[in-house]
Amino acid sequence: MYVELKQLDGLIPHNLIVEALDDNKDGEIDEAAWNAVVAAVDASIDGPLSARYAVPLALPFPPVVRDGSIILTCEALYLRRGVIPEQNPFLSRANAIRARLDKIGSGEIALTPTSVKGSPSGAVICEPTRLGPVDRLLG
Repeated sequence: MYVELKQLDGLIPHNLIVEALDDNKDGEIDEAAWNAVVAAVDASIDGPLSARYAVPLALPFPPVVRDGSIILTCEALYLRRGVIPEQNPFLSRANAIRARLDKIGSGEIALTPTSVKGSPSGAVICEPTRLGPVDRLLG
């Protein structure tokens, strides 16, 4: 599970979360509904990453997974509540996360920073020789 319910605080109004996850209409978040959303989000993250990495990932989660799972969960809750994709406030951010996960899975970019920036490159200073033309030395 890459996301916890408390991580959504401040991103989505609590009443919307309850509405999205209250399948039996008792005014409470249904655990089974929450687990289904989390499983779907985890699968959408693990799918692309599984091409290059062993999933599910272990703690601590890389930032793209941690932050991405929050955004994808927010998008899923709006969809579950019946908001059409074009009106979902998390759609563009979720699409950006999916694109980044696809690039990570294909190896275009790394899941985590793996290398330290190297030292600056050196420079070569060239001047003509004082002995005369180079071809005279070679001939």
